[in-house]
Amino acid sequence: MASRELLPLSPSDGRIVDLGASGRGVVAARDLEPGEVLFKEYPLIAMQHGSSRAAGCLNCARCFRFVGSLETQVCALLAGAGGPAPAEPFSLPAVPGWQPSPAAVPCPGGCGAVVYCSAQCAQGAMDSQHSLLCAGLRRADDFAAKAAAQIEAEEEAAAAEASGVAMDVAGSPYAVANGMADMADMAVELPSSSSSDEAWEAAGAGMGPRAASLARFEAHARATNEVFLLAAQAVAHILLSLRRGVALEAAMAPFDAPPWWDAVAFDGSPSDEPSFRLQLRQLATDSWRLLVTTLGADAPPGCALFVDVALYGVILGAFERRNCAVLVSSPVENYFLAVDDLEDGPQKEAVTAVTQPVLDALDDAYATPCEGIGLFPLQAMLNHSCEPNVSLQKGEDDEDDGRVVATVAAPVAAGTELCNAYIDVELPLAARRRELREYGFVCVCARCVREAAAGAATEEEEPGMACDEGCCDSGDDAPPPAAERRRGKLK
Repeated sequence: MASRELLPLSPSDGRIVDLGASGRGVVAARDLEPGEVLFKEYPLIAMQHGSSRAAGCLNCARCFRFVGSLETQVCALLAGAGGPAPAEPFSLPAVPGWQPSPAAVPCPGGCGAVVYCSAQCAQGAMDSQHSLLCAGLRRADDFAAKAAAQIEAEEEAAAAEASGVAMDVAGSPYAVANGMADMADMAVELPSSSSSDEAWEAAGAGMGPRAASLARFEAHARATNEVFLLAAQAVAHILLSLRRGVALEAAMAPFDAPPWWDAVAFDGSPSDEPSFRLQLRQLATDSWRLLVTTLGADAPPGCALFVDVALYGVILGAFERRNCAVLVSSPVENYFLAVDDLEDGPQKEAVTAVTQPVLDALDDAYATPCEGIGLFPLQAMLNHSCEPNVSLQKGEDDEDDGRVVATVAAPVAAGTELCNAYIDVELPLAARRRELREYGFVCVCARCVREAAAGAATEEEEPGMACDEGCCDSGDDAPPPAAERRRGKLK
């Protein structure tokens, strides 16, 4: 069973420093040897992709660990693949070398939208952000407000009757409470946009105002870009940090990035770029307006997050530039691999007689991993190099959840910057630079500088030759200024 403990970066191993034009980074505090683990980190904010959930992956909404019995997970994968459900209940035999997943723990708020692997993860999510985004708690808030309004209306009516004064029921607090949903609808009217006629506008019908505002926000995000769901988690996390006395600047620190509409890479014609970025800003503004009606009441008065879209854009930009992919292997796959590893003989034949029909029904779906995206503040401090000295490949003991494990990949002298690779470093120079455009910078690591110089020398010897990547004519091989080497994101 994998250890659930985290390993923070020890000051004796590495330090976060200001690298000047390159921004902040991590440098080795001592000589480091390959194989040394620098840190293990869970995401500050993360989310399983909607496509991964639809595929049938049942995972903890906080740490991404798979949950539920093996049979439950098999049925979910069958449903996700569009296959028929088993005709009758089935049970798969236990095999050596395979560990079952923990039982699913429901959301304490009763939303039914997420599950967790433990009470610890459930409470951690509530404390971090989910308490403000739980549909169950918001439904409870609406019910409590309606009940309180009804009690107040009844008390006022009784007092009016006792005094002999007729009371207009339509003007009672209860009637006002009943009309709050209509008021919420009015509050989220948006300027005309390409998504103005989408179905998300009808989401929340029949709900109380707090539940309805969340439903509309989530429906809009799913219809446009699920990055807005991540941003909502980040905003909720910041609001809860403010309640604990953290300053807004400190709470925003992990989300340092250019605004989303500037951070997204654009590969089209230069003449189309202004319109592209304007559309992104409008889309972000649509989402932000819905979020104002969802979380605005939970913010302190005058909170800058809800004054305009600027900080929301920065948060979105952080998920564009500083995200890290989350990939967790399936225990269903591990189970069938353990079956395959059994020694040939009567025992294996008895086991496979039960498991083979299930494996045949699953087909390729048996190996479906959980996929998601997250923001890991410490990992995000690692800059990119095409000669990385840090690897984020997890070992067997860390594969059961969504943590990041940073391991020294090459000998590192004290004072050297620690870098990982954001892309496939086996690609040639021009292809690497094209891939890195998505991350908002041009790499000038030692390898890129060497290869660019070698390419320039070749051009002098054989003028007129172009690289087979088709981008030499854009000047991609010219070393850029150091200021253009910035942190990006890891896929």
